[in-house]
Amino acid sequence: MLKSILNGLAGVRGHQTQMDVVGSNIANINTIGYKTMQATFQETLSQMVGSAQGPTEKRGGSNPLQIGLGSSIGGIKSTFSQGALQDTGNVTDMAILGNSFFIVNDGNRDFFTRNGSFGFDGEGTLVNNQGYAVQGKQATPEGVIAEDAVVGKLSLAADTRVEPNATTQVTITGNLDAETTMQGTLTRTKSFLATATQDEDISGLFANGAAETFLNLISGLDTITVGDQVSTRTFTYGVDFTTLADLAGAVDAEFNARFTTVFNDPADGGNGQITITSVAPEVRMVVRSDTNSALDAAFANVHESVLITAGFGAGQSVNSDEFAHRAGRTDPLINLRNAQGDALGLIAGDDLTLLSAAIGGTRNPATSLFADIDDTSTFEQFRINLANALYGAAPQPEEKVEIEDDGRIRIEGGLGVARAVTDLKIGAGADPNTDTRASFGSSFTFFEEQAASDVTHTMTTTTYDNIGQAHTLQVEFTRTRESGKWNWRAFLTGNETVRSGSTGIIQFNRDGSLNSLQYDAGATAFSFDPGNESELVSVGLLVGSEGLFDGVTFFASPSTAAVVDQDGSALGVMESVSIDEAGMIFANFDNGIRKVKAQISVAQFNNPTGLIKAQDSLFINSVNSGNPIVADAEKVLSKVVSKKLERSNVDIAEQFTQMITAQRGLQANSRVITTSDDVLTELINLKR
Repeated sequence: MLKSILNGLAGVRGHQTQMDVVGSNIANINTIGYKTMQATFQETLSQMVGSAQGPTEKRGGSNPLQIGLGSSIGGIKSTFSQGALQDTGNVTDMAILGNSFFIVNDGNRDFFTRNGSFGFDGEGTLVNNQGYAVQGKQATPEGVIAEDAVVGKLSLAADTRVEPNATTQVTITGNLDAETTMQGTLTRTKSFLATATQDEDISGLFANGAAETFLNLISGLDTITVGDQVSTRTFTYGVDFTTLADLAGAVDAEFNARFTTVFNDPADGGNGQITITSVAPEVRMVVRSDTNSALDAAFANVHESVLITAGFGAGQSVNSDEFAHRAGRTDPLINLRNAQGDALGLIAGDDLTLLSAAIGGTRNPATSLFADIDDTSTFEQFRINLANALYGAAPQPEEKVEIEDDGRIRIEGGLGVARAVTDLKIGAGADPNTDTRASFGSSFTFFEEQAASDVTHTMTTTTYDNIGQAHTLQVEFTRTRESGKWNWRAFLTGNETVRSGSTGIIQFNRDGSLNSLQYDAGATAFSFDPGNESELVSVGLLVGSEGLFDGVTFFASPSTAAVVDQDGSALGVMESVSIDEAGMIFANFDNGIRKVKAQISVAQFNNPTGLIKAQDSLFINSVNSGNPIVADAEKVLSKVVSKKLERSNVDIAEQFTQMITAQRGLQANSRVITTSDDVLTELINLKR
């Protein structure tokens, strides 16, 4: 019976140990990085009462007879499952996602932990709550983690600064709009008229005088009544007359005994009027149109005029309005009139001179258009001479001087501001500079309807010299006439002095990809003197790879090209620290620089359950855990999460269940002891 008592005692001890483990788990339910422990049981040695017998030909075999000698704790191990993360807002608080450990060192040896509650000490060393230094790799001054960097403590002083760095390159990406085009100058005069000739249809002519309008007659309908107090006759347009000469001839044939009627043809020096001269004494004229008010007004000066003769001398005359048509290419210059029908006053022998004109802001010298005009000098010749004076013998395709159907002169300039046409002034007279025809000058006034404009896209960035002074750099792209080709220029807004490389071209392929960027005059970069006794600054423009779309492109889409990066900086003072998932510790400076200062290292073990627990949530490696595998987090499939801590992975429900089973096991083993004691008491009492 003593064996059963000893077995019960072993069971009580084992379950007591199990309760100790459960109690430790529950006590550490809020411990950062704590991993749940679990106790497992195993049976102890068994006493052999009877050995096993093998079967024979005459009898079967028998199993061994054994009695167990109780139980014991087979093992206590930690469960390294991932714990939940809790936010802290502190950038140096860290948690690990994965099966790695942070490494800390007390000055003598390394410890391993899942508790990432870290901070900087008075010397800028990253430490845990016990002051142990967190281990990792320190970056070079350039912000690079060397492959052969030694793992050690990590330091980052609060007064860390970054030295000024001169800009050496500017990176530009985005699009230049392939759809927008440059505009050229478009300027026009008002309409010009020319004195009507005898063979012109009267319908459509302009009557300058009482009518001051264009005549619009309907054949077979519109009429004019002509005569005097003795007799009248009505003449129908399209039947009795069509031209001014027709009308004058028909009236003269009918009434030449009382008055004569002639048309004053400009070919004979006339001014386009119909003149009526009396032959008989006291002729009271009747000239009216009851069907067309404009035609009626054109003869308002003639109607009811009283003409007399003086014996056998010349009779008194009266004139109609002056008739004119819209000026055309073949009209002589001396016949030109303004839009109101007034003669420009040009006479044979006058000179026409382009007194002023500027192309792209460059003023041309005064140029003679005509020297001593005559009655054969035409409006078309004037156009040709003006075009040559403005644009020379090789104008751009867009540069034109035209006479429009309504008699206006239209001047078109080349594309872009560089070919803008401005300051146009034309004079006429014996000496156009001093003896000008006032009516000519006032009529040859040009009205700009479209100003020349460029397609430009400008971007601005800040560059730095070697002492950290900022310089505002602007890069402007201007489209050219050639497809896929833009000019560019770089300029500064301060007192700097440009040395070279401030202009060039950028070209694109037909698919919109970059072809090339070139500097003028053989330069390889944009160079300028900062003007503050610092070194010259040389800036390369990076616009992408030739034949690719990784920089500036040329598509039919709004221009979005912009400077996305430049590698210079001013003096910077550290403002904050940030940590990424790879464990990289960044210093963020007030000049916009973000530089790597260190990288946290982590450790992995082949058998993490073989680690030995030390105090303060720390582990040390044992002979059965294996040596630590030290690496960067991302190389061992782990992530470092900043501003979070890993909570314990204790499951309270599971621990309460373990507590219940431990309690019941202990109670049952206690009953074995008390029952065995009762049996022994009965055996002792047999002697009585």
